[in-house]
Amino acid sequence: MKKIIISEVISQAWELTKKHWAVILACAIIMTVVQYFITAIMGFGSSMGLQLAQMQNSQMSPEEQMQMLMQILTASTGATIVSLIVSFVLSVGFYQTVLNCARGNGQFTLDAWKQPAALYVKILIASVVFIILYYIGLIFCILPGIYLAARLQFTVYYMLDHKDCDVLDGIKASWRMTEKDAFTLFGLALVYIGLYILGLLCCCVGVYVSMIVVLFGTVVCYFALADGTKTESKSDSEGYDKSEKA
Repeated sequence: MKKIIISEVISQAWELTKKHWAVILACAIIMTVVQYFITAIMGFGSSMGLQLAQMQNSQMSPEEQMQMLMQILTASTGATIVSLIVSFVLSVGFYQTVLNCARGNGQFTLDAWKQPAALYVKILIASVVFIILYYIGLIFCILPGIYLAARLQFTVYYMLDHKDCDVLDGIKASWRMTEKDAFTLFGLALVYIGLYILGLLCCCVGVYVSMIVVLFGTVVCYFALADGTKTESKSDSEGYDKSEKA
């Protein structure tokens, strides 16, 4: 385990971004298109508003209106759940793709989504726990939420690398890896926020670039703290290894 230096993390993340931005962008576009079609097929959105308008303009009795309202709410809730599940499944493969790119396999492949069903369930549970803890932290003046996010940010990556581990093992591993560099990672999280703001100022297009940099920055830190697993860089000598600091 090595010490994290923010400038080195951003530097390596930028090199990975320049080399693999097209793969990550293509993956993100495919995810967006799939999500759009799922939403369209489920008829969630405009159709619900149309049904509500028709209900208000109809001569239905209060009982019939209530029955129709319940049907609309049930359908919209079901559509929302399906959409969230699809989004989650897509995100797991997306994170696997980011890992693959950082390790030198920069090709887009559907194998990234061929994960054991049990792993999807465990990552879902871990993600829910993460979100709950994150928002609890945000309630306490925002900074605790950022701190918790920094400490638990490697949970999903660890579980993708250790598919047999359980949810608690993944959370503990991320917490343990970040123990000595917690405040450095907290500072890095603030730098990421600055990158997002800078991206917004660049006609919003820069947001997509900053998002990719942040993704690779997270993986660079994960590899460095997970006992020196190497990332791809300009040359092998520039990657993290056990004998050098980040």
